[in-house]
Amino acid sequence: MYKDAKDSDKALPHPNIADNKLRIHRQCKILQLVGINEPERRYNQYPHELSGGMKQRVMIAIALVGRPSIIIADEPTTSLDVTIEAQILDLLKELQQKTHTSIIMITHDLGVIAKMCDRVIVMYGGKIMEKGTAEEIFYETAHPYTAGLIKSIATLDTDKNQFSIFSKAREEISQAARRHATSSGLLIRRNSSTTPSVGTSSAGIAFCTA
Repeated sequence: MYKDAKDSDKALPHPNIADNKLRIHRQCKILQLVGINEPERRYNQYPHELSGGMKQRVMIAIALVGRPSIIIADEPTTSLDVTIEAQILDLLKELQQKTHTSIIMITHDLGVIAKMCDRVIVMYGGKIMEKGTAEEIFYETAHPYTAGLIKSIATLDTDKNQFSIFSKAREEISQAARRHATSSGLLIRRNSSTTPSVGTSSAGIAFCTA
């Protein structure tokens, strides 16, 4: 655990910036870029002096220090309330547009996927079940596991008694995915609405063994 933002130097040194003042200036600029107010003061603060949302912004700033071409965001909104979550997601989209950095989102939240992602890969047990654009995944679902995930989302008008049904449905989905992965080992690539039988090939659909 790093004391504060300045300790990002220990994790990610700047071989091209020998002057310490220039390093500090650049780090403060990045803190400002991710929406940290008074970056010069925040630079010397401990984590317990920052809110949850600010800690998340500092982590994003640390990721940006090395000017990466790809950022892997693994559950970037976990443990944040919905208001802060929306701010962090908007920040990631804004940074992606400003820095032209690609972002790989790893999340179980279908709402985050719908808001953030252009292309989606659905995985179960470390294997790819389905892949395609966000529109294809949500509106032209091909795999039963993906369909089950979408159907299991609770809404404001969901009766509380239905949660036991969701638990049973999730188990059935998991069993179906395990059977599919074991028996066929196939990946469905969303280029067609039809699914050929095992061992056959069809224009527009590509299959690969897991």
